[in-house]
Amino acid sequence: MSLPVAVHFAMHRTTTLAAAAAIFGLVSSQDTSSIGTTASVGNLDWPNITIQSISFSGNGCPQGAAKLVAGNEAGQSHVSFARVFPAQAKGANPGQWLHFNVDSFNVSIGPGIEASERTKNCQAHLNLLYPQNVVVAATAALTRGYGHLDDGVSASWFSTYFYSQDAGLTTTTQKTIQGGGDWAHSRPFRRLDAVPDVSRVWSPCGANAILNANVRISLTSGLSNATGAISLADSSQRYNVGLRLDWKPCER
Repeated sequence: MSLPVAVHFAMHRTTTLAAAAAIFGLVSSQDTSSIGTTASVGNLDWPNITIQSISFSGNGCPQGAAKLVAGNEAGQSHVSFARVFPAQAKGANPGQWLHFNVDSFNVSIGPGIEASERTKNCQAHLNLLYPQNVVVAATAALTRGYGHLDDGVSASWFSTYFYSQDAGLTTTTQKTIQGGGDWAHSRPFRRLDAVPDVSRVWSPCGANAILNANVRISLTSGLSNATGAISLADSSQRYNVGLRLDWKPCER
């Protein structure tokens, strides 16, 4: 399933990470660092990495239900690199974040609910153009929304990343939450799932690659009458899914 986001890219001028940050100057109130025309990394600057096109697939993002957004400037562009998390160590790559709005991503389980509603996924396919002397990796996924899980119900988050050029080289993060307790009633959540350094999948050295990033949420239950639901939503109407990109020099 391909959505018309790529068409919008063709209508607007191609936007690089540095240019998007400079154009929108987007900084969340939670950020402790701002974005200039480049993000400094030691003596290096964030390179010009371009998203040439993007499409989506999966039962969690039916046609027209997913798009790139630019914080509160969604009407001006379909791309954003709005957040820079503080570097964890001096000289560390601060990374750049893509923000998505994904409508209709609702997972539920319980009596009378079809089995097909227990698992939903949304996969973004990003056609990247980058300098030959760097490689790029997706290093974290952020999801936020609302959910409730009865005792006996568990929710599992999976984030999977691979490049089309080498689909056999894949990495997946997984986290499972048990229901009951604080989850017994509807509550907001914000999940950040990071890829360990040793598990990151880097793009091939070169100038072009298609990055596939898949977010999947699955519900299971050990009790026939227990219910649960997870919905990706955001009360601020800005975004409900984030994808972090990092880079490093190419090592041939």
